[in-house]
Amino acid sequence: MSAYLIIKKYKNRRLYDTERSCFLTREELLDIVRSGRDVKVEDPEGQDATVEVLLQMMLETGTDGKERIIPSDFVHFLIRANKSSLHSFFHQFLPTAMNNYQESLQKIQKTQQDMATGILQGITSMNPFANAFQAFLPGAQIKQDDTKKEVDELKRQLQEMQKTLERISKDT
Repeated sequence: MSAYLIIKKYKNRRLYDTERSCFLTREELLDIVRSGRDVKVEDPEGQDATVEVLLQMMLETGTDGKERIIPSDFVHFLIRANKSSLHSFFHQFLPTAMNNYQESLQKIQKTQQDMATGILQGITSMNPFANAFQAFLPGAQIKQDDTKKEVDELKRQLQEMQKTLERISKDT
């Protein structure tokens, strides 16, 4: 299997999945890319048309009356910019900015999770109903599983003791 899923784009704009031997809708192709699969789109002459096709599809998804993905001012900027500054923008600045953005989002999510954990721990330490809040803490499932195992073990021991008492009472 190729590292890329090869998609043939015909002159009538139809898209053909060469791996599954079937035609795709634009939404199906976007779903494939969103799922993490890399694709290569070839035009009728066999030339790579991946960037053009995916970019056009991405831009068209924002035209359903909602806010567009790329604002008009930015498109004007791109058209007016010279090639060397655009090359630098797309190959140096934009990838770095996107990586920084992703890292920032991850840090924010971790901070929010840590704060929520701290708040819940504070609440549970002051509240007589602390056990009810324990289920919301990270690792709570592990604690619940351990507690269930302990209860099951105690039940088993209790049954053994009952059997022993029954034997003793029968013997006497």
